[in-house]
This record gives sequence, C-alpha cells and structure tokens, in this order.
Amino acid sequence: MLKRLLHHVVSIPWVFDCVQGLVDGTKVRHRLASQLAQIRPSAVIVDIGGGTGAYRHLCPPNSRYICLDTDWFKLRGHIRKHGEGLVILSDGRRCPLKSSSVDAVLCTKVSHHLSEQVLAEVIVESRRILKPKGEYIFLDAVWAPARWIGRLLWKYDRGSSPRTAQTLRTAVLHEFELAQDDQFSVYHEYLLLRGTKKEG
Repeated sequence: MLKRLLHHVVSIPWVFDCVQGLVDGTKVRHRLASQLAQIRPSAVIVDIGGGTGAYRHLCPPNSRYICLDTDWFKLRGHIRKHGEGLVILSDGRRCPLKSSSVDAVLCTKVSHHLSEQVLAEVIVESRRILKPKGEYIFLDAVWAPARWIGRLLWKYDRGSSPRTAQTLRTAVLHEFELAQDDQFSVYHEYLLLRGTKKEG
C-alpha cells in the first residue's frame, strides 16, 4: 500500500524531478555533464526515456534535443518546464527516426525498468539511429547489495530489474565500443558509459 502510494506521488512530474535531484545530487549531474560536454555543439541528441527532460540543460546549448518516452504525463511535464523542443511518445525499441540520423543517444536511469529482452532491443535501436561516429551515453544505478542504503532505495524504486555493473557493461558492449567506463557511488552505486557504435 505504502509503496503504491509513493509510486503514485513520485509519478507527478515536479515531484519526480525533486526526488531525482535528492537521490543523485550534484555528483551524478557533474559526471554526466563532463560526458555531454564532449558532444559537438550542433548535435542532434535523443534522450531515450527522457521523461521530464531532467538532464536537458546539460546538453550543448545549440544542440537539438529530442525527448522520447512512453509516459505522456512526464512528457507533458517536460513541455511545461521547457516550452520547446521535440517530444515523442514512443517505445525506445521502435524510435520513429531514420537510421544513422542522430549524433548522440542518451539513456539515463532507464535500464532498471526494462526486462533483459527489452533492454537488449533498446540498445540495438540506439545503435541503429546513431550516425557512424555517434555517441552513446548510458547511466544507471547498479545492483550492489553490499551497500545497505542502495538496497533500501531499490526497495521503493518503481524499476523491477536492477542489474550489476558487469551485466550492464556486457549488454552495452554488444553494440558499442567503450570510450569511457566510470563506476562511482553516491547513495546508489552508478555506472556511466560512453561509447561509439560498432560497425558491421
């Protein structure tokens, strides 16, 4: 009952943004910003599972940001907050974008909501829409049972599929060559990967 109530409250866009800010604080944003800073200024960036666009402000200022999510409620929150840009109500396995058409794909805090099969399909689809030299940036909390506070946070998280860092690395490595592999702790333990698409 309590868990269901918390999930309902956190689904409200502004509450969701506040909770995300409290849980990961500035450390996650700083690490993510350092990776996004390496994307060229005029890039087309697709944020898969971008919801309310929590990390949009970290993207290069002249980039074209596209927010893709299956939750219309969060996308409406994105529109109210940012007022511009393209939002797409779609599943990350079937992006309505041409192959090799975007410069970067951002996938943050999404994988723990996805089954093994769906995660694999989202990664394959991310590779499909990226240009040959396109950047893939992945961030999520990982399952690290030795961290008691992480276990507590996972207990109340809406996501049902937390994974170890190595499991996530392996999934990403199927489609991408890694240029950055950063594992760090705040309350959760996090994995941040940046890679380019494998050819062929």
